[in-house]
Amino acid sequence: GYIRYLEDDAVEIGSRFFERFAFDNTIVARALLGKKKFLSLKDKRFISKLPEYRRAFLVRDRSIDVAISLFDWEIHLHPPENSDALHAKWKHLSSKIVPDEKDDGKIFPVALRLVFGGTHSAKYVLYIWADIIAAQLYQKYDNARKNSPKKALRLLVAIFQKGSSAPMMSTLRPLLGSRVRIDAYIDEAV
Repeated sequence: GYIRYLEDDAVEIGSRFFERFAFDNTIVARALLGKKKFLSLKDKRFISKLPEYRRAFLVRDRSIDVAISLFDWEIHLHPPENSDALHAKWKHLSSKIVPDEKDDGKIFPVALRLVFGGTHSAKYVLYIWADIIAAQLYQKYDNARKNSPKKALRLLVAIFQKGSSAPMMSTLRPLLGSRVRIDAYIDEAV
């Protein structure tokens, strides 16, 4: 039943795709350069640490995604009897997957609002699926950019030119060039 939502939730692919630019050395260097002629030593050090920051971010981000997905499945497969049981389920899961999560006095972390807010309810796992597709697309874009910046730009335009005028997956399927694979998603965190 979850897969029938894929066309709707594919809108997340775009945001997940562009998150990867935040850790792209070339993009970040251009952003830091701005109108300056040269990057400062501090900027160069920051750029050199981007792969390290990226790995740390991915481990944290994906751990939270997995925790939320498991929690989402669990509360729909075995609905808790009351709010105390609901909180206990999250504390149990998050202590194993996101052990350093701080108690900020809120009932649940902000990310869990997606589960209870109705937009992703009972299908949060598709958010991860969107990230897997975004990783595959970004890998294709990155490979194209290394060989031909013009080809990479055409790929970017092809990915996002239609916007919401057509279902996102119908636009992306031909661009993937293959079936959806998890390899790029795994390679990013290695």
